[in-house]
Amino acid sequence: MLNYSLKYARKAAYLNQSELVEYLYISSVFHRNFKEKFSLNKDNPAEDEKKEVRRALVALIRYLDVNLQKISEKNIEILSEYFSKRKLPHTDISLSVFVENEIIEIVRKSGNNVIYNSKIKENTAFSYVKKNGIFFICNNIPDKIKKKRYKDPNLESENYPYNSFLTIPLTLRNSDLSTVYKKLNRIKNIERTIFGFLSFKHPDINFFNEHDDIDIGYIFADFLSLYIITRLNFTVYSKTFNDAIDIIKFKDNSLLSPKPY
Repeated sequence: MLNYSLKYARKAAYLNQSELVEYLYISSVFHRNFKEKFSLNKDNPAEDEKKEVRRALVALIRYLDVNLQKISEKNIEILSEYFSKRKLPHTDISLSVFVENEIIEIVRKSGNNVIYNSKIKENTAFSYVKKNGIFFICNNIPDKIKKKRYKDPNLESENYPYNSFLTIPLTLRNSDLSTVYKKLNRIKNIERTIFGFLSFKHPDINFFNEHDDIDIGYIFADFLSLYIITRLNFTVYSKTFNDAIDIIKFKDNSLLSPKPY
């Protein structure tokens, strides 16, 4: 199983090496253009000048979000291939972020096109991960429910059957961040922050392997966290971004804009 897992670890590295380089560089170009527009027009800007800033800001957000979506889908496609070699039906895989104490799915790969969301406190798995900062796995959901040790409001829907569940936090908790980086970064307690979840569901009991699947999950979750952190650094945690939206009265309604835990 080691060689099989290593194959997909390599696929993750091959994909994200080029994708991350491009995402970081092109995002910085869009942000620099926006910053230059704002710097020229930040003192009592006229309406046409506000429009220039707004256009540059929208271009930045559009690039960040459209490409984060595409990159996430590419990563999830590889994960889907990893699990598909094992057993049908295919594993349901999703990427979720925080929105005001709620978990919102932004990307999903499954046979079910319904997007399911959940409040943290109403979901045993996400509550556990938020509290402990590590993965959650349960390979017998019916047994846990019977013992009143698992809850998820979405399970009340007959179109949402799953009996095994694994979720991995997108976090830098396991990284050795330098003191300089932590001091300069605007994300408070970045080394303990959870940026989202990479989740896996399957209708079979005892489907997930507690070693290889968790390791593979963390590899992809760690890569995906870098894109979300980049998105946040160029928007929510950018001083220029926050100064600009106050002056031009711009509201970022993207699901990727909320601050993480």
